[in-house]
Amino acid sequence: MVGDNKRRTFHLLVGATLTIGTSVVGSFLTSSLTGKQSLWSILVWLAAGIAVTFFYLRWQLRSQEESPEAIKERVSQLEPELRKQVQARSYGARRQLIEAPLDRGPP
Repeated sequence: MVGDNKRRTFHLLVGATLTIGTSVVGSFLTSSLTGKQSLWSILVWLAAGIAVTFFYLRWQLRSQEESPEAIKERVSQLEPELRKQVQARSYGARRQLIEAPLDRGPP
């Protein structure tokens, strides 16, 4: 439980940092576009905005993938395939055990 609490705290810290970072970069980009800034500073703030927004959206997507609902959905998708593989392997092993004595022939 302690590990989950630390992970959740870290997750919230990352989310807060990315949220504030997106706002700050957006503010600086807006002021660069409206002021007498050089083209290079506008491009730098634009690149920073794209990078921060990318990481923010990636973080949100990962949060959704780790939700209990998403995990249950993934389990329900994988369960039939896993069941099919287990049946195939168990029947295959059983068939090999049955056929093995017949392949030996008379002593």
